[in-house]
Amino acid sequence: MRKLSIAILAIAALAALAGVAVAANTYTVHIAKSSPGKGSLKKPIATKLDFGYKVGDTENMRPFVIREYRIAAEGTRSYPASRPKCTFAQATDPTVTDPADLPSACKKANVGTGTIANLAGAPTDRSQKLPCDVKLTLINISTGDPRYKKTVRQIKKRGGIAIRIDTDPPACPIPVHEALAAPFYDTKIEGIPTAELRFTVPDTLAHPGGLDNSVVEVTSFIKKKTGKVGTKKGVPQPNSKKGKKKKVGFYSLTGRKGKTRTTRVTFIDESGARARAAEVDAARVDGQPVVEDGRLQEAEVRLEHERLDPALADRRIAVGDRRKPHGWTARPSRTSTSIGPSSMSPTCRRYST
Repeated sequence: MRKLSIAILAIAALAALAGVAVAANTYTVHIAKSSPGKGSLKKPIATKLDFGYKVGDTENMRPFVIREYRIAAEGTRSYPASRPKCTFAQATDPTVTDPADLPSACKKANVGTGTIANLAGAPTDRSQKLPCDVKLTLINISTGDPRYKKTVRQIKKRGGIAIRIDTDPPACPIPVHEALAAPFYDTKIEGIPTAELRFTVPDTLAHPGGLDNSVVEVTSFIKKKTGKVGTKKGVPQPNSKKGKKKKVGFYSLTGRKGKTRTTRVTFIDESGARARAAEVDAARVDGQPVVEDGRLQEAEVRLEHERLDPALADRRIAVGDRRKPHGWTARPSRTSTSIGPSSMSPTCRRYST
């Protein structure tokens, strides 16, 4: 009888836990636009790249802090060697409070601008929402962030940009003037060679002054800038000046599958949430986003003729499984229970990362 009572209590406890909703971030890609054209690896077409996304919370609280991003648009490649560069140290100079006062090398290396709307607050109180609006300056760089050795190696190999962040009161409770290093990686989307921008947000930006700084909206605009790079067997090389020179764009169109382009963004918050979103595209607007355990959260949209289909603008994807990643310390604001370290999956459905 005692064993039966224990079993009944255990079942009741599990049922109660199953009914508890776990707070989670939601993600929406709402800007995704490039120049018209298809392009190929041998004949790239210079393009601009407008991109934006919004982050919400299932309980209308301040979203959880995001620590890692991966951003890519199908069939777009970056050619860092085509434009002037400055060093990461020059781009992140904390004594500069206005991007207009950066060294001339960084001004020449400017490839884009943007804005970020954040909500800041105490780590233990997610109902606190202090607006923190910042300006973005995107700079082509030749070196990585020494705090993250991987960025040093990858930027030397493939190039990357510094995402410079600047703000002061009253736009934000705390002044912030620094950059993070974002290397380019070669990947594929829909089987098409694509450049993916990957970066980790350092503590100084994720938790300025001990606050949690949560992103709620990002807009970025990479300019259509051109230059020359070296070639190999007639194919322009992204980060090389060797061989016969060919004119390309800093970002260029190099192909696509069909008439649309997939724009994909991967978010990893501090809890290391693992989930997978089903494909969402203009050809199948009736499809519903699906979240399953065992994958990273990915918000994905399709660009019809290089423009985001408005029917997809409000699609949101919530993270359902919040787990503590290996090597990260859980913040005291977390309402979920750590279940163990998580791993990053290299694939998601039909495309690879």
